[in-house]
Amino acid sequence: MGTTPESEATDAGLFDCPECDVTAPSASVPYDALGYAVCPRCAYSAAPGSTALGPGRRTAPL
Repeated sequence: MGTTPESEATDAGLFDCPECDVTAPSASVPYDALGYAVCPRCAYSAAPGSTALGPGRRTAPL
């Protein structure tokens, strides 16, 4: 087994929002009822079906 160079490794302890580019520790990010992370800045959620929502309609309140 090889090792992954540090520059290629991802930090599993961080949440990276694909919508607003915020990075936050996973422990400080709220999660919805199904256990999906919800962005603390823009309320983006990777829950199934949430990609069909427009930017003005999020699954969690701000």
